[in-house]
Amino acid sequence: MENKRKYVIPGDVITTGPYRPEQNVILDGNKIISTAIGISEIYDDSIKVIPLTGKYIPKLMTL
Repeated sequence: MENKRKYVIPGDVITTGPYRPEQNVILDGNKIISTAIGISEIYDDSIKVIPLTGKYIPKLMTL
């Protein structure tokens, strides 16, 4: 499992391809675009942006 990280701002095209968009990203055609300032994480089949500011929003079953 390869993990790639980079700093992004809203509107940055993080990557293109068959990735599943998760947190703080949108899918526009074949492009994955950031919606927040933060660090993007690309895993095997998913991509998300961890925001640099904001409140913690836990997922179900994380507590």
